[in-house]
Amino acid sequence: MRKKFIIAVMVMSSMLFIPSLPVSSSPLTLDFETYYYSFIDPDMTSYNQADYAENQPDQTLNTDDNIAFAMTSLILNYNKKYLNSELFIKMRFEGFWGNDNIGENSENSAYYYDNLYTNFYFTTNSYIGIGRMDYKIGDSLNDYFFDDIIDGIVMMHKSTYLQYPYDVSIMADIMGMTSRPEGTSRFDFIQKDDEEIEDFQGDTISTRIGGNASFWFFRGFAYYIRYAASKQGGADIAQNGDTSANTVDGDYLTTGGGRLFYDFKFWGKADLTCAYSYGYDFQYDTDHKYSGTGIAANYAGDMAEIFDLQGSMIKNIFTSLSFGMFSEGYCGMRGVSYDEILLDDYYGYSVAPYADAYHFYDYAKDEDAKTYTDRSVAKTFYKIIVTTVLRMGLEMDLGFIMLTANENGDTGIPMGNEYIAAARYGLNNVVFSATFNLFQPGSYYTDNSQSNPYIPAGKDPFYGFMFSFISKFTLID
Repeated sequence: MRKKFIIAVMVMSSMLFIPSLPVSSSPLTLDFETYYYSFIDPDMTSYNQADYAENQPDQTLNTDDNIAFAMTSLILNYNKKYLNSELFIKMRFEGFWGNDNIGENSENSAYYYDNLYTNFYFTTNSYIGIGRMDYKIGDSLNDYFFDDIIDGIVMMHKSTYLQYPYDVSIMADIMGMTSRPEGTSRFDFIQKDDEEIEDFQGDTISTRIGGNASFWFFRGFAYYIRYAASKQGGADIAQNGDTSANTVDGDYLTTGGGRLFYDFKFWGKADLTCAYSYGYDFQYDTDHKYSGTGIAANYAGDMAEIFDLQGSMIKNIFTSLSFGMFSEGYCGMRGVSYDEILLDDYYGYSVAPYADAYHFYDYAKDEDAKTYTDRSVAKTFYKIIVTTVLRMGLEMDLGFIMLTANENGDTGIPMGNEYIAAARYGLNNVVFSATFNLFQPGSYYTDNSQSNPYIPAGKDPFYGFMFSFISKFTLID
């Protein structure tokens, strides 16, 4: 579990508290980012030296799970226009400090591409994108329903009708591929992850298709996923190839909905999304059905539009509000997180189960082997962040999140409250930031840990610190 946690932190680290760095029109930029993290009492049980000594014979009872580390991230952004095409590359290197991990031991670090795609423009307003790219439904301040990186194709057309803007987007992507052409002359050297499975007549590519369209202040969307054979759940009936069935389960998911969005100018921006999902995880004994709804709303406004702050040390005050309620049985696409460094980076909490690369991210889908169900349980949350911007260049955040769970026919089961404090200071192309988060667990953990040992059993605060230094460079003027 620790290894998976570290990988998650490395992936998400550069997404925290994105500062207001200057936007460069250069085709080649480089971001240098350094982070220090400290997590204290993630098992929600305060450490006690006397208990540690008493529990020494059984290490599973010990509560010393604090962790601290430092890391560096280097991000290279490049885009190039040529004739009717445009190339986008976003390459990332991440490594931990110490033991020459970024130097001679750099094989322990991570190199990967966040983006690697090209757009071909048929007209100024119509194009097709092919490759690895960011994708989201659009027109939401925080898209909890679909905001992810895809490997696929996106076709887009934008225009106006009766002076109102509209756009239509169609996409198709490969979510996961469990085949690897080993033994071939041309492809054998290409490496992939360790999710591989044999047989099943080549039915080893999980696919997704869908799209969205908007007109004026409304956007509709719909997506469909069909899972191929995989050891994570796509071949349960054939017991991952151990029986003679040799057919995939045919697990699938459909989801769709509508979104209202509007820029009120003087009074800020807001959006409201409602969605429904339906699907099946066909299993050897008992099938798992998905059928549920999700609703989320966002608002963002700044006080400088309403009050005259001239002459004061305060330049502006931004307010951000978010609300989400996802019913038991809902399963959607991967979206943004409502949380930051604690429940997101450390635990990987989601608003509800979602369609992951090879199968559903749902720790409750296997009735006989439930594990970290707190991470994927359907949730309801309320979030407020107030950002104060001083004229001296200092930005300060104060925030609060209330989190509840919806499961076993019950709604509003208290999971806990999180308190957020952060500060950032920018000078030219450099930003320094610090954040402190504290999560006070609710009754959900003590109640569920009695029947599920994978859920933290404590009732003490879980808190963490993050300090960062971010500098942006223009490499080509």
